[in-house]
Amino acid sequence: MEQAYSGMIVLNSNISQEASEQSKGISPAFLRLFERDEFKIEDSHEVINEAYIASEELKTIIIAANSYNHFAQNALLKVLEEPPSKTRFILIAKNKTSILPTIRSRLQIQDNRNPKIFEELDIDLKNLSLKSIYNFLKSLDSAPNPSRDTTKEKIQSLLFMIKKLGISFNEGDLKSFDEALEANANYQKDSYIFLPLLLMVLRNLKAKNAKK
Repeated sequence: MEQAYSGMIVLNSNISQEASEQSKGISPAFLRLFERDEFKIEDSHEVINEAYIASEELKTIIIAANSYNHFAQNALLKVLEEPPSKTRFILIAKNKTSILPTIRSRLQIQDNRNPKIFEELDIDLKNLSLKSIYNFLKSLDSAPNPSRDTTKEKIQSLLFMIKKLGISFNEGDLKSFDEALEANANYQKDSYIFLPLLLMVLRNLKAKNAKK
């Protein structure tokens, strides 16, 4: 019976450095490295073709990218779930949310990042109200257009603040943060991104207080 090799996701802010670390000790004959700025659908096809080339020894396929196209990830789903014989995958990303939940649920995650200290947003979640949400969104609209990285950090900061308050979320709520990151990648306005997130927080806060 052939041994099944599970893949893994490795998180590191330095993609190239992590790819180099993961490559150490592996014979070049059994190593395939796909390092990209953005991992696209054509890259996934190349990876799949490589995965199905038979190998005498364990073959390691490393995918390292600053960002991952959603269509490319969906194309990889089957080969990651049922890897060919003697093939293992290592996906390297800057953060967990770069990888689709459907892939994250199938692979182990190893976090090699230095702990990041997030600057809290200028909104009091503990005393959140429709008025404070409105004022916060208004401040976003009046501020200079931020970079996508800045907005991404704000989304992560909100999640950090929520966890700090001890508010529990279901899977659907957490998926909303993935959708917010996708909306940011598609250049949606910050106020449009944060409105549904903050309304969700408000709803969960009210539910939590109702149980007291």
